[in-house]
Amino acid sequence: MKKNSNLINDNSQDQIKNLIIVVLIISIIFVAFYFVTKYILINKKDTQINESVIQSEKIIFGQLLNREAEEYYVIAYDSNNKSKSLYDKYITKYNQKENHLSFYEININEAFNKSFVADSVNITDDISKLKVNGDVLFKIKNNKIDDYKVGSSNINNYLKEISE
Repeated sequence: MKKNSNLINDNSQDQIKNLIIVVLIISIIFVAFYFVTKYILINKKDTQINESVIQSEKIIFGQLLNREAEEYYVIAYDSNNKSKSLYDKYITKYNQKENHLSFYEININEAFNKSFVADSVNITDDISKLKVNGDVLFKIKNNKIDDYKVGSSNINNYLKEISE
């Protein structure tokens, strides 16, 4: 009888020991997941903040000349054009300068902007007559078009120049 009771005690102790080991392992795994998740979320928040600082405000053609700033840039681009990423690179670099002008973006493929897309370009301060047929960079001063660049290569050259 004593052998049986010792066997049962040993068996119970082994089960309790195994249970404690399993609980410890599960606890360690949960703690590890907690810290990994916390680390990922902290890094994700930093990335989101940096991206929002870089982005330009999107507007439509109807808002081209009515921004609050006295002087600013507006880049109208075809979202199918691969030059957009290069524009963004130059604009980001330009925005790091101390006294930079604001940049606004117009995607000419959006529905609100389709009426401003035509076969020929007509750059005018009269918004109702304004027409583009591809990428255009506008420099706006005192609610009027002060300067503009048409075409990817002209825009890239100009953005490169002002970002240096």
